Amino acid sequence: MNRHDDFFPLGPKPSTTGTIFYLLFGPLLWAGQLTVAYGGHTLACVRGSSPELADAIVIVVTALALVALTGFLIWQDRCARALGQPALPARDRATDSMARLLVVLSLPAVLWGGATVGLVAACVAGR
Repeated sequence: MNRHDDFFPLGPKPSTTGTIFYLLFGPLLWAGQLTVAYGGHTLACVRGSSPELADAIVIVVTALALVALTGFLIWQDRCARALGQPALPARDRATDSMARLLVVLSLPAVLWGGATVGLVAACVAGR
């Protein structure tokens, strides 16, 4: 074995697309939460639905995003393998750490995005 093999061990190559989704799982989920929550909220308000329904949309989407982010942290190895990453000994620890950090940073962002239900009245004109 030469020094090149020490840095680039032989084994299964991870999926490029899977690696990108694995790394950006937290920010992508946060973006999806904001899009669905506020898109659904706006749609409910434009169609004349009750403000309680608009608030419920934001609460449900925020709760689902929090469950998904927490599930990622609990079952990170399973998520990695589902997204085309090799098993743990062959997987890059830096990739795991970066994915975990981005999910941890996305948790308060999702909470803050959903906190507007308690801070701002729903379906107010000029919002």
